[in-house]
Amino acid sequence: MDSPNRRARALATFNKRLTIDIVSGTRLIDIGYSSPDPDLAAKVVNTLVTDLAQYSFQTKYKSTQQTSAWLGDQIEAVAARLMICNCRNPNCVERPKHMTWVARMLQAIHGLQPLARHLQQSTLAVSNAQSSRILRAR
Repeated sequence: MDSPNRRARALATFNKRLTIDIVSGTRLIDIGYSSPDPDLAAKVVNTLVTDLAQYSFQTKYKSTQQTSAWLGDQIEAVAARLMICNCRNPNCVERPKHMTWVARMLQAIHGLQPLARHLQQSTLAVSNAQSSRILRAR
């Protein structure tokens, strides 16, 4: 089967043949793989580039999801505090005006939710465009 020594030798050979260089002045990297078989070299490089683009996309997507969830929690917390404040404020003489202000504030807060979704979609679009540009450069 697959022994640890055999796996270590295969990884060492792979690492010797792999080159990754930063392209100065850009956000790009140059990935190369030397092999007597040009098809194998192309497959290795294309797989690495595809996996890197996918990893980058997933990382950005998860970050956007976490930010969106956090923002949603913050919106809900502020809305709950406004409702509690409104219900417990014994000094509120003009309840209808106060309720109108709270209602407007809640509408404004809930108006941020589409903004959070738009931010998430925009981040996804930018990530996809960057991935496509990297793949086209090859």
